[in-house]
This record gives sequence, structure tokens and C-alpha cells, in this order.
Amino acid sequence: MVIMKKTSLFIFLLFQQIGIMLYAASITVTTSLDYTRGATLAYSGGSFSTADLSNVKEKGICWSTTHNPTINDSKTATNVTAATFLCRMNNLLPATLYYVRAYAISTANEENYGKEIKIITIPKGNTTFTMAFDSVGNPDNFRRIKAAMTSACNYHNNLTSIVAQKSVNYGSGTPTAEASYGGWMRFGPSESYQRAGTALHELSHTVGVGQHAMWSNVNLHANNVWLGERTTNVLKTMLPLHGNTTYPEIHGDTQHFWPFGINGANEDTGADLLYVMNALLVQAMGEDGLPSTNNYNFATPAYTLDINEGKKYYLKSEDPRAGRDTAFVVENAAGKIVYRTMTAAQVLNEDSAAWYITFNPQTRYYTIQNVATSKYFIYSASEIGLQSAGQTAVASGISSANLPNNTNMWFQLLASRASTWKGFWIVHPTGAATPPCFGASSSGKTIIRNFDFSETATVQRWLVHSEDEVANLDQTAATIELFQPEVNVFGGNRKLYVENLPTNSEIAIFDLTGRLHFRDKNKGNSFSHCLPRGIYIVSIRSARTDLTKKVLVY
Repeated sequence: MVIMKKTSLFIFLLFQQIGIMLYAASITVTTSLDYTRGATLAYSGGSFSTADLSNVKEKGICWSTTHNPTINDSKTATNVTAATFLCRMNNLLPATLYYVRAYAISTANEENYGKEIKIITIPKGNTTFTMAFDSVGNPDNFRRIKAAMTSACNYHNNLTSIVAQKSVNYGSGTPTAEASYGGWMRFGPSESYQRAGTALHELSHTVGVGQHAMWSNVNLHANNVWLGERTTNVLKTMLPLHGNTTYPEIHGDTQHFWPFGINGANEDTGADLLYVMNALLVQAMGEDGLPSTNNYNFATPAYTLDINEGKKYYLKSEDPRAGRDTAFVVENAAGKIVYRTMTAAQVLNEDSAAWYITFNPQTRYYTIQNVATSKYFIYSASEIGLQSAGQTAVASGISSANLPNNTNMWFQLLASRASTWKGFWIVHPTGAATPPCFGASSSGKTIIRNFDFSETATVQRWLVHSEDEVANLDQTAATIELFQPEVNVFGGNRKLYVENLPTNSEIAIFDLTGRLHFRDKNKGNSFSHCLPRGIYIVSIRSARTDLTKKVLVY
């Protein structure tokens, strides 16, 4: 009898534990699409339902240089109690592709992972300085200023790709500190302005903040708001750590930016996060279009177009006059790059309209290669044409190997800031402020155009579609015709936007597999929601509306 009771108790406890394990294991983890990176460190995060908080004993991110990283690879766990979290990745290799996943370990020790994202670190910076004043006559000032510059350059070299030499001076009549574009800096005798925060602030002036003409360019900086999306993304991504909700974008005047500009000794707390934010924002401003050095008077090259390994891509002009809704870029029988009116079905059956796109983390430039002929985009004085590199086709991917050494085959992709269409300038890097870029002309021809940074320069920008996106373009166009014109639905900047909504509308967003991404009631007349790039089905219902639309999100 005693044995039976013990056996029954054991079975009861066993089944209870199994039930706990099954319940605790069902944690859905989402890896955030937003991240920020430097050369040797990065930040990435994830989330899960708040209902699962009590079932999670550890959460964080893991990463590797190979697919599907686990906690047995590199990882960072976080002690933050919230269901949304952001983690720091340390000791990374510069100019390297990492695969990253958020994870959560249940109380039953079950490992749960989010989807994999890619993070590509930038080449390590090399900002150096020379102390251009006498240490004998100013020993204490010399020591403090040198220490401040050493610390500031360490942040720049690990978080930016800037390569520059600075001349550091001392002026007994300088009340705080000052600097000019290029590399000249001067500190005054005030000890509170001889710290790393002031050094970072002055370094930002030497790389263009408040000094270069692009700082005042209305396409980057208007109404005291910085418009570059890469800078805004740093601020947004790091919000769980810095907690500054006052400014959703970087603000600035003719000389300075805020928050995290360290505009005065009173703002220099000495906190590592403050210094990290300052350096990350300076790098992002360069990638948005603020030239950081005299010898490269253009945006810092960066990984702007997310590409998948081995996939084919298809190009369309962003300009409706150049076939945005009807035509694709192809290599014609004469070996020229043209755009031709084609249906999606025709395009997918013709590899002369398909392109492999590769990104080199070392150079931070892209190459574009025709799938049918293996010829690369190449710049010459008269055109951007096609030429063989004497090798077989290199499928799309991220690598520094097996790519052409001909620098005329290297192109910088600079993303548009428009919300309706997400096009890219395809620029041949020359270091000039208005470098040559790939443009559309009339009658299906393509030509070289001088870079125009305005959003109206649609003939210079190109939409890049995956095979799946192309397959749905014909259907998307057909669906648009059925949609009531007073409600405006469009995609851009990885968001879905709806304007002129009827009051109290219910909005539901599905992907093409039927999976629900979002459902809620919207009381206002406009709506936006962050989504990965792709095709979505949007359903809008109200007392007087019952509408469905297929939308492409860039």
C-alpha cells in the first residue's frame, strides 16, 4: 500500500513536471530587425510575450559567423526584467558578417530562438592625433588633454570607420574648446573641458558636424531636425538603453546636435553609454551623407541594401516616366543596359533581367552582375555599361572573396529617405560631392547622371526586388485598381502606411501565407506599422468600408 502511494505520487509529480516543461517551452521569441553596429561591438535585441515572463529564466542574443547561432556560440544575456530587451555584442571582428538570433531559455531549460538576422561590422577606424603644444610648460594640461584624446579616439576607432589625423593644440585664452573641419582642435585651461566628452564633441566638428556644407543641406537637416534614416535608426534602436523619449530624431542647430552631442561640460557625465551613443551617431551621420574627411567628399559607404545569399534580384526605375510600374532593367542583345516593358512572369523566365548583387564588407561597396552573361556593371567616362571580369557568375551574397579587383566595378548604394518608394542611388565612388550615378533616360535607355541628393531625383534611383516580390507585382497592380481611391495605402521605410482612414476602422495585416501580423482598431485617420520588406494583404473594415489591398513594403 505504501509502495502504491509512493508510485502514484511519483507519477503525479512526473506528469506535473512534464506539463510545466511543455508549457514553458512554448515561448515565441522575436529577433528585432533593428540593430546598430561599429567595428568591434554591436547592439541587437529581441522580445517575447509578457505572458511568458514568468517562464523565462534567461534571455539575450547569440551570434556566430555561421548560420543558426545558438547559446553554445557567442552570447550576451541580459538581466532586464522586461519582455523587450537590447544586448551588447563585444569583441567582434571588424568588417565581418555575423548571424544573430534572440533567445530565451525557459524554466524547464528549453532553448527558444528568434529568426536569424545579419549584422555586418564596419572596418575599424584609425583616428590618430599629434599633441601640437609644449608639455614642459603645461604638464597638467598636456596630461589631461592627451588622456581625453586617447579615450575619444578609442571610441571612434571601435565605433566608426573614420581614418584621420588630428592636430591637438592648447590656448590659454580659449574658454572651452574648439575645432574645425579636417583635424585642427584646441582646448582651453578649464579642467572640465579637458575630458573625453569634450574631445568627442570636438572630434564631431572635425568630421563635419556644424562645419561641412552638407550639415546645412535641406535634404539632410531641415527645421532643426536631422533627416537621415541611419542616424534616426541608431537613436531608435538604442532607446531601451538610453531611455530618452524626448527626441525621436536627432535635432540640431547650425553648429551642434542633440541629444548625445555632449554640448558642454555640464552634459559630460563620463558614462560609457553617452560616449558610445555619440560615436555611433557620428558614424551614422556619415553614412547618411555628411562627409567625414577631406579626401572623400561624399557619404560613407555602408551596407544599405539587405541581400540574401544566392538570390536573384531585379531592378526597376523609381520614376514612373521610366517604367516604374511596367519595366525592368535588362541586358539587351547588344550588351547594353536598358529598361524594357515586361510582365513579372516574363521577367522571371528571362535571366538577362536578373542580377546577382554582392557586398564586400572590407570595401563596403556592391557589385552587380547579370545572371545570364556574368557581366558586371562597370563605370567608364561615357556610360555605366557591362563587362566580363573573366570569371563565372558569383551568386548574391556578402563576401570579400571571388569578387572583381577592378574598382570601376565597385558601386555604392545610397538609400532614399522617401516613405512611399524605397529606391537606391547606384553611385560609382570617386570621392567627389556629385559622383557619377546610374540613371534612367528616355526610350528605355540608361545614362550617367551627376548625383542629385534631392528626393525628387527619381530618375537616379532604382527599386530592387527579390524573386518573390516580382512574382507578386502583377497581382499587386491588379489589386490596386479595385481599391477605393480615397483611402491611401502604401509601403516604405519598412513600414505600412494608411491615410484617410474612416473613423474606428479595424485594420488587419497578413502575409501571403495567411499569417496574421497585426490586428487592431484605429481611432484616427492615419496609421503606420513596422514590417519587414515584402508583400502584405491589408484588410480595412469600418461601418461604411470593407476593403482589401495587396501592398508592397520596401
